[in-house]
Amino acid sequence: MSALPNDLSKSSQSWYFPKEPWKGLYIYYARQFLGKWNLFMINSYYKWLEIEIDNLADKSITIERLRQIFSTHRLPSTVASDNGSVFTSEEFSTYMSCNGSHHIRTIHFPLVLWN
Repeated sequence: MSALPNDLSKSSQSWYFPKEPWKGLYIYYARQFLGKWNLFMINSYYKWLEIEIDNLADKSITIERLRQIFSTHRLPSTVASDNGSVFTSEEFSTYMSCNGSHHIRTIHFPLVLWN
């Protein structure tokens, strides 16, 4: 039995597996829970999960959380996210390109967890 939804299990696209930790990162906001937003960041090498909890899900807070995480671990070469307004903003795009990170916008499902 496949853990993927039917339309995804037939897809030829999948998340790549980098050769080093923190080279590939998948990020997304989960639905609001108890009035808080949960920013999920998944390292595709270790399948390591970082979660940041905030009152708002906006671009400046997201960028600040990513700065904190990247200062602890490293700048990823590739970041994949869904098409949420935070991740499609000009400010977020500028932040990614200034850090030399390639930003891929994809579907909401964190494919990295199913590989």
